[in-house]
Amino acid sequence: SIFDVLINDKDFTFRTPFHYACMNKNHQIGLLMLKDERVLKNEIDFDGNSPFHICCEKGNKELINEFLLNYVNDDDDDNS
Repeated sequence: SIFDVLINDKDFTFRTPFHYACMNKNHQIGLLMLKDERVLKNEIDFDGNSPFHICCEKGNKELINEFLLNYVNDDDDDNS
């Protein structure tokens, strides 16, 4: 569906909607996106930051905890 494409769509800074949810400390949207299998959780923006990096930078403790408890081994890119 078109939603599957747009959920990971990048803007001119290579940020996805998930980057913005983390940047704006939107816990509810961020949590929904973390739980959605279609969301690529490790996408890197133009500064080299993933959504997790942005959560740490912004002090988004709720999403940091959620990342660490549930998604620390979630690797969207198989780099092995």
